[in-house]
Amino acid sequence: MPPIRDKLVSFGLLYAFYAIWMVSMALAVISVPIIIFSSTYRVYIITFYALYFSYRAIHPLGPWSSLSTWVVDAYKKYPYFTKEKLVFDDTQPPKARSNTLMAFHPHGILGCGWLVNGGANEAFQKSNFSWLVTDLLFLVPFMSNLLAWFGGGGAGRTNFENLAKNGENIALLPGGFEEATIYTYKHHRVYIKNRKGFIKLALKYGYKVHPVYSFGEEETFRSFPYFLKQRVWLNRFKIPGVIFHGLWYCAFMPFSNIHITTVVGKPIQLPKIDHPTVDDVKKYHDQYVDALQTVFEKYKGQYATDPTAILEID
Repeated sequence: MPPIRDKLVSFGLLYAFYAIWMVSMALAVISVPIIIFSSTYRVYIITFYALYFSYRAIHPLGPWSSLSTWVVDAYKKYPYFTKEKLVFDDTQPPKARSNTLMAFHPHGILGCGWLVNGGANEAFQKSNFSWLVTDLLFLVPFMSNLLAWFGGGGAGRTNFENLAKNGENIALLPGGFEEATIYTYKHHRVYIKNRKGFIKLALKYGYKVHPVYSFGEEETFRSFPYFLKQRVWLNRFKIPGVIFHGLWYCAFMPFSNIHITTVVGKPIQLPKIDHPTVDDVKKYHDQYVDALQTVFEKYKGQYATDPTAILEID
């Protein structure tokens, strides 16, 4: 059993990230009704946002390499989960600017596998990945700064294409809000049937695409399972439709006594098609879904809590 100091450090590293995320989102949400309804405090909120985005216009967001390197090194010494493992299925971490796209599944509640076995894993330090998340988070003060310091960027088409034009490596969570919303404790669920945009853009720039699956993500939180259709409907308006809890004393922290194993599947080399048709996109999207299913079936016996588990594809 690790000493108390090690536990506190590992907790603190992950807590700092998620606390900034949760507090930043809460402040952003609270500011909306204040701007609309409060004549007293409206001017202060508007002034703050004006100053913040003016500063960003003068000093654009960007990576803080020394900080990210320090955090990756520290996290290697003090991992949060009982066991964290990164597995490559007959492949290796890609070289920088190698036209590589890694698509992580499942999103889970707060993307634990994507974070601890992806962005915070030393294996990818020399690959220079851009870790893309919803553009919405880059409208949120403080959280957007944190993401940018660690190589994050918006997953929208404009930023994706700016990166792809230069052959930059890209990592993202195709399932997005919907995959978080359909999360069910101890169920392996992905939202991919209607997620074809990343394949279309990968075709346009001739990327190789790795399906990536994190076993254990389905045990990181417990979630509210009811009114699923209504909650998925909220996602259309970029409103997260998930209610969850983790540790009893800090609801946004995931359960730590689990094993998270992230498997990076073999790449699918896509052809470069300047103007991919609907049929082109469907063809290679189907290949991608099959490859994701193959990764799951191949490794579930080793890494899933239930070796007979079924991957639910929505």
